[in-house]
Parts: sequence; C-alpha cells; structure tokens
Amino acid sequence: MAGTPIAISGWRSSRVRETISCILCCFVLVLGVCHVASAFLEHTNHPGWDFVLRHSEATCLKDLRTDPHDIFLGVVQDKFFLPYHFKYEFDDNVLEYRWVIGYPPWEYTLMLPLSFLSLELADSIFKGMEIAALVFLVFFSSRRSARIRAPLWKRLLLAYSVFLLPSDAWYYIFRSGNWSLLFCAGAICLVISLDRKREILAGFVWAFLMIKPQQGIWFAIPLLLRRQFKTIGVAALTCLVASVPPALLCGKTPLELIMEIPKLRLQPFFATALFPPQAFSLVDEYVFPNAALPFGAMLCFGFCLWASWKIRKEDDWFVFLQPTFLCVCAGYPLWHQDWLFYFFPLFFLLETWMGERALPKRIRYCSLLVAVVLLNPLSWIRRDFSWIVGVPMSEVEILAWSTWLLLAFFVRLVQAGFLSPSNHSDSILVSSDVPASPTNESCLGNESRNSIVKSIFPFFIAILLILVCVAFLKNDRLLGIDDADIFLGYAKNLCDGRGISYAMNGVPCEGTTSLLWLLLCALSFSLHLGEAGILAVSLFFLFASQWIWMNTLCRVLPPRRRSPLLFFVYSVILLSSAGYVTWMSITLMDTVLWGFLLAWITSILVTSTSVASIAPRRLIASAIPFALAPWARPEAMLVVPCAISLAVLFRFTHGKSLRAELFHLAAFLLSLSVLTGFRMWYFGYPLPNTYYAKVSPSIVYNIQEGTQYALGYLRSGVFPYLFSICLAVAIVRMIIRLFREGGDNNGDFNSIDFLWMWCVVLMLPPILSGGDHFKYYRFFQPVWPMVCVMLVYVFS
Repeated sequence: MAGTPIAISGWRSSRVRETISCILCCFVLVLGVCHVASAFLEHTNHPGWDFVLRHSEATCLKDLRTDPHDIFLGVVQDKFFLPYHFKYEFDDNVLEYRWVIGYPPWEYTLMLPLSFLSLELADSIFKGMEIAALVFLVFFSSRRSARIRAPLWKRLLLAYSVFLLPSDAWYYIFRSGNWSLLFCAGAICLVISLDRKREILAGFVWAFLMIKPQQGIWFAIPLLLRRQFKTIGVAALTCLVASVPPALLCGKTPLELIMEIPKLRLQPFFATALFPPQAFSLVDEYVFPNAALPFGAMLCFGFCLWASWKIRKEDDWFVFLQPTFLCVCAGYPLWHQDWLFYFFPLFFLLETWMGERALPKRIRYCSLLVAVVLLNPLSWIRRDFSWIVGVPMSEVEILAWSTWLLLAFFVRLVQAGFLSPSNHSDSILVSSDVPASPTNESCLGNESRNSIVKSIFPFFIAILLILVCVAFLKNDRLLGIDDADIFLGYAKNLCDGRGISYAMNGVPCEGTTSLLWLLLCALSFSLHLGEAGILAVSLFFLFASQWIWMNTLCRVLPPRRRSPLLFFVYSVILLSSAGYVTWMSITLMDTVLWGFLLAWITSILVTSTSVASIAPRRLIASAIPFALAPWARPEAMLVVPCAISLAVLFRFTHGKSLRAELFHLAAFLLSLSVLTGFRMWYFGYPLPNTYYAKVSPSIVYNIQEGTQYALGYLRSGVFPYLFSICLAVAIVRMIIRLFREGGDNNGDFNSIDFLWMWCVVLMLPPILSGGDHFKYYRFFQPVWPMVCVMLVYVFS
C-alpha cells in the first residue's frame, strides 16, 4: 500500500502536465487561427494583385486576341493593358488599368472561364477556392496525424501547424491572391493519387502544379526515379492540349507559347532561397556575382536527386516526396506568400519527431528547434512588436538558414537509415546511443580524425584562397587598413635603425598593440618582401589556425559522429562571415596572429581534458603559445590565466596531474615579466601606448560600450545569434547541475562544459575594452572559428 500514493501522485502529475500542455497548445493554435482569419477578412473587399494580373492576362487574350507576353515586351501597345513594371506609376488609379506579364499558356486556359465574369465576382470565386484549399490542407493533416501515437496536444500541434506559419505568409497570400494555397492543395492531391496508384489522376494534378513551372518541375525527379511514365505522359499531354485554346486566340502555335516561359524572366527563376544576398553577403558580393544563382539551383538539384535515390524504396509517397518539397522551398526565390510551401517539410519534421519510429534524442531536439523556428508562434506579434524577438533578422535570412537546417536534417535522416524500409528505430537507437569499447573508440577516433581532415582540408583551403582573392579585388586591390599602416610605419623605422618609433626622430613609442606582429612585419621588410611577405605570413597563420580548428572539431565530436557533412556545415558557417575572411587576410593586422594563438591554446585546452598527462617531449612545445600570447595581444593577460585556470579546474576535479598547467603558467609569467620589463626600460610604461590612448579609465563606461559592441555582433547574423542562445542554455544547465540536490557534482562537468566556459572567456576582452569602431567586428573575428566549432557540436 505504501507505493499507491506515489503511483497516484505520479499519475496526477502526468495528467496535469498533459492538460497544461494541451491548453497552451490550444491557446497558441486559436491565436494562429484568428490570425489567419483576420488576414483573410482584411483582404475580402478588394482583389489581390496576382489575381488581377492573371485575370487581366486572360481578358487581354480573349478581348484583344493578343499574347500578353507581347504587351509585356512592348511589341504590342494598348492604352488599357499595360506591362506590369509600369504599375507603380499608376498606383492612384490602379483599377483603371490592367497589368500583364505572361505566364504558362495552360494557365490562360484555366483562367479563361473567369475572364467572362466581372473582376469582383471572379475574385470571390477564387477566394472561395483558397478557403476550400485551406480546409483540405487541414483535413489532410488531421487524417495523417491520427496515425501518430502521441498525446493530444502533440497531435493538435501536428494537425494544425499550418496555422502557425509566419504571419506575412497569410497576409500576402490573401493580399496578392497567389496560387500558393491551391498549389499546396494540388501537392497533397498528388500524394494521395500516387499512394492509391491513380497515375492518370496524378498526371492531371501535376499538370496543374506546372502552373508554376519553376516549382512544379521539381516533381519530375521523383516521378522519373519511380518510373511513373504514365503520370509524366498525361501531364505533358495535358499541358500541350491546354496550350491550344490560347494559341488559337492569339494566332501562335502552342510550342511558341510554351517557349516563352523561359524567355520571360529566366534569371529570377534561377535565384534560390538557399543563397539570398542578405544572408550570404560574402558569396553574393565577392565570389558569385553572376554564378551564385545557377550554382544554388544545381546544388538543390543534386540534393534532390541524391536523397530521392537513397529513399526510392519508401512506400509512403509523402515521405518519398520530401526532397522535392525541400527543393521547392530551397530552389526558388520565395516571396512572402510562398512561405506556405514550408508546411510540407515542417509537417514531416514534426511527424518524424512525434512518430513511432523515434529518432535519437539529440536529433529530435534539433528537429524540434527547427520546428519552433519555422512555426514561430510569436510571428503575429513580431510583425508589430519586433523587440520581442530581440534580433531584427530579415525574412530572407530566416528562410535561408531554416532551409539549410531542413536540408541538413533530411541528410541526417537518410544517413541514419531512418527513411530506409529495411532499417528500424531500434537499430538507429542502438547505433547512436550504445557506446563502443575504449579500444575501438580510440582506433576509430584516430583514423577518422586523420582521414576526414586530410581529405577536407585541401578543398577548404582552395575555397578560402578564392575568397581571399575576391576580398582583395573588392578592396580595390589594396592591402592593409589604417592600423596596418601604423604597423608598417613602425616596421620600416625599425629596419632603418630608428628603433620602435613612429616619427622620424626616433623617439620610442609603442603605438602598436602587438610587438610580435611588429617584429614579423619588420622581418618581411628586412627580407625585401614588403606587404606581400606580410600577406604570406597572414595566410600561413590563417591556414595553420584552420588546420588546428578542424582537428579540434574532430576531438570535440565523438568518433562515430564525425562525417564530411559536419565539416561541410563548419565550412559553410565559417565562410559565411565576410569579416573573418577579410580581417584574417588582406588587412595585414595582428588579428590573424591572435587567432592562430587562440586556436593553439584551445587545442591544448581540449587535449588537457582528454589525456591523463602531456608527454615530457611535448611539454615545451605546448608552452609556446602561452609564452607568445603576451607579445601578440594585451588581452592575453586576461585570456591566458583564465585558460590555465579552466584547465586546472577540470584536471583537479577529475583527479589528473597538474604538471603541464603549472609549466604553462610559469612560461606565461616569465614571458609577461620579460615583456613588461622591456617596456618599462624602453618606453617607460608597462602597457602599450594604445591602451592609454583608446581605453577609457572608467570601467563602467567600457563595459557599457563593450556590451553594445557585443550585442551588435550578436545581431550581425543568424549564427552569432544562435550561438548566444546555445551558450545561454549551456550556462543555465551547468548552474542547475551545480546547485541541484545530491552529492558531489564535480564529475558531472565534462570537457564540453569547460569549452562553453572558454567561450565566455573569449567573449570578455572586447566587452571590457569597450569594443571597436571598425566594420565587421574585428575583436570577435579570432573567436569566430570557436563559435563555428561549438555550433557544429550542437548540430551534431
């Protein structure tokens, strides 16, 4: 009887949690439904722009017997029908004119019956079709969610997640009268038809989806792989036959009208949500000013072909078409109304998270994070109160990075065998969660680390060199910036025998922040290499630091989770920062030297958390970065003691020897003492002149300015923002573990926890010094690879 109250208490607690979760879910869903309803009611009194456009094209074809494409190009002129790009000149009298562009001829045939009706009546019919399509989407998701064995609130979230899509999607769907709602309903009809082996019906549905050829064409890949030739033939024949009526009206052949499709706006159709200019500014501005668009399309095509082939034996057509749905989102420059296409990968992602074939815990959490990003339950608030989100990310950025995450998530599913009918969840859970023996783990770790880094590194360096060259061209073929000129002036004076001075009178002055970089610049001038030699030194440190960071990433990741995919993710994140490539190469600044030493110190820190003791023959080599750090940057006086303290704390709590850490501390103190003594003897001051000239004596003011500087950096892109969230979560988890009830918790802190603490240490110097005024956040760029490593670890 003693166990009964506990069981009842646990049951009540479980029921209470489920009830609260269901109530919260219903509340959020009601808000989402209200938002969709308000967006619809807001635009019931006037026709949408896209619908006016399509209705005008069909009316132009019926009344003038003229191809709308000819009016758009100016071949035929009319006072009533005008090219669409003129519409902004007549906004005051918008309904007194009809705008045309030109679209697939089979859409003209579909719109011809509505052209015999008034614009208001035709728009009412079209809005009714949109509502019917929305009801069909909800009906399909409700039926499919009924198969999931999950609590009620999860099934509700799965069934009605379509209502939680970003607010601007619904606003523009009903404002523009776009085909997107009908297109999504058609995609569901295609899934149902193929599941029930109705190939002829599926062909008619695909012909309807080809109303948007830039999106409908993606369905050709899975249909060809499954050899659905009857469906393909019916669709092709339907489009050809539907092109006959408009061809007869305007006096052209059906093939002529069909060939106008790629001629109309070929370049925008090559644009992708995968490489928008806002999120990939470096790629857009530096590397691929004209080739990024077809490159993104080819990348999407390759992914769709590969993923569809890998799961070609999947019986469920909704699952089999997921690569196509992803590429519909990724391979086209989505407008606001096209956000609705994210419903399909979002629904699949939620179904995967809640389904019977459960994924490993980390993958489920990552998928849930992506679902939250895409659902965005605060989206209707964000539209009017952007401060709630906390960071002004553009919609294109959210589209781009959510697309990348969805693509990577799907690749992970394919690699894990989750979508293969021969593999089940049990095998996945065993392969992911059961640890290997220490011997196998060590052998596998060494082999995978050596093979992966050696195979990836040459390609990575080639891409990095290209980016450096383009950054050089973008900078008007100039090397160095303002502070680099100061270093060069000091280096020339030092080579000419005037000592460490900036003026020609030889008065000692340390106007540089790095004596070690000054010596390297002077060495380049003494060898008559000039700025080219300094650039070569910068590239050497850049490549060496990346070699260290990639090996560090391998050490951080468990051996069985190391894959080229994760290094691809690391490369994408790292090279998406124009600031890192620029500051570490063509600026000729000591930033790259400091970044190299931070990479070296981080590698030693990771090693100290994984080995019992450092071999005596490597002990001296491991002390070199600690000795050089004070000569490289003044902030080493804060960073290095913190690094040694973290290493001492970890090894002490885990019962390991502290000999190496004490040796590192001695090397650092000796080097710092020699440097300070030299400064007092030569300059008369213990710190560089730049400290007294630039750093305010008020600590409060420095922290205020540095905090604004750090917040600006976190708002500069999606990845710094995500890193800040991950860092906050990691710190909260460590605090909870530290103060939770129980015994000794020292053993609970692993090497990853100390790496998160190391990230906090690396973020402190720019905040304490008050930041900087240069573009691209110079002080945070040496830390950027560490940010990428931790993000990849979280992603893995």
